Amino acid sequence: MIAWSALPARHLAPASKVPTHRREQGLVIRRIDKLKNYGIFRNYAGAGTKEFGRLNLLYGWNGSGKSTLSTLFAALEKKSVEVRFTGAEIVVSLDGGGTVTERSIANNTLNIRTFNEAFVRENIDWSNRIRGILLVDKKKIDEKKRLEVLRVEQRTDEEVFAEKHAALDKTLTERSSFLTAAARRLKQNMQAVNTKDAYYVNYDRRKLEALLASRTDSLTRTPPMSDEELQRLTQAARPVMLDAVSVPSLPCKQGELDSRHASLQHLLSSSAINSAISRLQENDDLRRWVEAGLRLHRDHLSESCEFCGEPLREGTLSRLEGHFSKAYEDLQIDLHRERDALSASTIRPVLWPEAGLLYEELRDDYRACRERLTDFLDRINAVINGWSIELDRKLGNPTWTSGVVESVPHDVVTGVLNATDCLTAILERHNEKSANFETELRAAQTSLEEELARRELADYDYFGSFADAEKLVGVVNGYGTAIQKRKYEMDSIEESLSNEGLGAASFNDSLHRFLGRSELSLVFNARAGGYEINRSGMAGHDRNLSEGEKTAIAFVYFITKISENDNELKRTIVVVDDPVSSFDSNHLFHAYSYLRNRLGEAKQLFVFTHNFTFFRMVRDWLVGMNRNRMSRGNPQPPSAFFYTVESGGSPRTSAIRDAGPSLVEYNSEYHFIYGRLAAFRDLDVLDRDQAFSAANLARKLLEAFFAFKFPQHRSDLSALLERGLTKCTQTTPEVREKVYRFVNRYSHGAGIDVDEDAAENMIAEGGQVVRDIFVWMGEVDPDHVEQMELVCAEDVGAVH
Repeated sequence: MIAWSALPARHLAPASKVPTHRREQGLVIRRIDKLKNYGIFRNYAGAGTKEFGRLNLLYGWNGSGKSTLSTLFAALEKKSVEVRFTGAEIVVSLDGGGTVTERSIANNTLNIRTFNEAFVRENIDWSNRIRGILLVDKKKIDEKKRLEVLRVEQRTDEEVFAEKHAALDKTLTERSSFLTAAARRLKQNMQAVNTKDAYYVNYDRRKLEALLASRTDSLTRTPPMSDEELQRLTQAARPVMLDAVSVPSLPCKQGELDSRHASLQHLLSSSAINSAISRLQENDDLRRWVEAGLRLHRDHLSESCEFCGEPLREGTLSRLEGHFSKAYEDLQIDLHRERDALSASTIRPVLWPEAGLLYEELRDDYRACRERLTDFLDRINAVINGWSIELDRKLGNPTWTSGVVESVPHDVVTGVLNATDCLTAILERHNEKSANFETELRAAQTSLEEELARRELADYDYFGSFADAEKLVGVVNGYGTAIQKRKYEMDSIEESLSNEGLGAASFNDSLHRFLGRSELSLVFNARAGGYEINRSGMAGHDRNLSEGEKTAIAFVYFITKISENDNELKRTIVVVDDPVSSFDSNHLFHAYSYLRNRLGEAKQLFVFTHNFTFFRMVRDWLVGMNRNRMSRGNPQPPSAFFYTVESGGSPRTSAIRDAGPSLVEYNSEYHFIYGRLAAFRDLDVLDRDQAFSAANLARKLLEAFFAFKFPQHRSDLSALLERGLTKCTQTTPEVREKVYRFVNRYSHGAGIDVDEDAAENMIAEGGQVVRDIFVWMGEVDPDHVEQMELVCAEDVGAVH
């Protein structure tokens, strides 16, 4: 037969199947942290309970969720969750900080065996046969030694395999997580661009993976853009189409400016030859006044002064005409003409398109070019303005010949030309994009996608992960091949070591000890391929087994199977769910003794039971174990712990809780029920779960209390409660009716009313009914209640 531990497949398993924690036979279960939507465990969180120890005893009534809980341990053993619990959320904490969840359960390495109803159904066909028991024949010493060597080698290789597989899984998971997260961010960034392209609207990791594969060289060799470049590219990728704009021209020629400068400088240094009149030379305003007057007198042939009327002196007009000669007049004409030319030379602003009319990615550069152009034009116009000032001075005094003007610097004119070219290129780029908008948009969005991907690669060595994964695949496949080859050899040796006769003899010896009689035995039937149950040596399979005999056979068979393939109990977690469910009182001690002697050395032991007598036996054993550990010379912390599995509410839900003192320290279930109900007494309002629990507990408590007080009516709860009113003053018939209605309607009676109105009534009335019950019991037997309060005080405090 195949060994319990599953070996890896020959080929590489999918990433989701890679083990999540180290393969170790020493792992034990520390706590069940979470069970959500797992049957009756609807939303259990175990952080408030004690961690499990080596020995663990769990008590709960039928229907509390014990059997459901046992399926969790069976799932850990089988490495898969039952189909009926699909969708459940599971978190189981292990020593060393590891966890097992519903996702990683297939890879857990716990060495665990579970006894429950499912185990019996899967292994024993009461109508036909029992499946085989594989035990090692100790006579084949050499083969057995070889098998042990192989197992050690197998465990070592499996540890390395698991470690490398985990590293591979980590590499693949990190790569997968990177692709998913990076694709999500890239999609969000592209959506921020407001693209309507379905390619980017539905962007996912597959598209990013394809981009990385097709653009590897560009992505790895081209450095990332600056933030400013990325911003412009993002703007270009926005799907906003604009109209084309006009492209103006700006005439500005260095030669013309140089020619104008030379002409002006010549005029400023020119002078007409004349008979100078010093006063006119010295006073420009007088010169202009006289010059104008001379022209008027000459034009009107005046013989006397038009201003004072006095006759003009002889020679006056001649002297003035000598001053304002023909050459002088020609110079004046040239100066005025030059002034008009300078006015035309001033470069006036051109009506360039507004930046807002251009595509967003072009606007910043466009504004910058316009600012540079304006600056250069201002500098040219400042020079021309200086020319005008000097020219005006010359016009005011034509005889002044010392004027000097600067030329327009060539670099300024070059700056004007470059800025104009820049503006023209931007406008033409705008018009080109408008003319080819769809093509330009696609190119911009593709470039943006690539740049965003390049930036994602800055934080993760995506391409390097392929080399790492390839190396790990080779190692994992190598170990997988070696493990599979060794497995074939181990299977062959195990098959040769199997001895059905030895297995049956060992099983029968245990069964006879368990039952205290020997009429039932297993006999191997080679033709049927399994074991038959014979009674008193009679041939054929006995199909008339009592429930107690079936339970005994199943439990002994389970414990025998633990040793299969030389499995060691000391490195095995054992879970036993109600091994005495069908036993009578004569077999309880046998079951307890067998469990203690055969399973006491387990790596970790979990025992579930609803039978209080059996619970008490196991509890006393475990309490003694803790006491012995404390009494030694070197005291040790307890290794045994106690819990309850409880359910309540509507719909019912289960939870695991630490067992209170009333259950651990006293020898009666009655103590436990009393303490549990007393915990609800001080609550003004019970929630839904508490109210349903209180109804069940109240019924059990009243039945036990009044049946003991009035045994004549113990079979009829109504009669018991009626008898309990005798001599009561505080508890009236109305209170009795309210209590009876509460426990009979909302507990596990013949019918449980669960409609919404009933639930609301139960919640509203529950707290007061619980208080009425304890008042009633105090009236009937005050001494008893006083003693029970002392006994259960710690239990009540623990619940609160």
